[in-house]
Amino acid sequence: MEPDTELKQGRANIAPFTGVSPYPPIADYGFLSDGEVTALVAPSGNVEWLCLPRFDSPSVFGSMLDRDAGGFRFGPSDQLVPAARRYLPGP
Repeated sequence: MEPDTELKQGRANIAPFTGVSPYPPIADYGFLSDGEVTALVAPSGNVEWLCLPRFDSPSVFGSMLDRDAGGFRFGPSDQLVPAARRYLPGP
């Protein structure tokens, strides 16, 4: 069957899944919150999920679901920097 025929029948030519994802595992994300606003930060420092002004608002940045859905980076854009995270107990 020719590729054009497959597209006409509603089947897109999709490359097989190779097991490699452009997204980090969800456990590698940092969770930032002040109790009203929340953000998920990738190990690279990119804010990949942010809803404003509350956590139940539509997302402002959503690149953890779609790389073209916007994001924000804390750090130089042209180089990787060492990153770590730690959780501090609240008052």
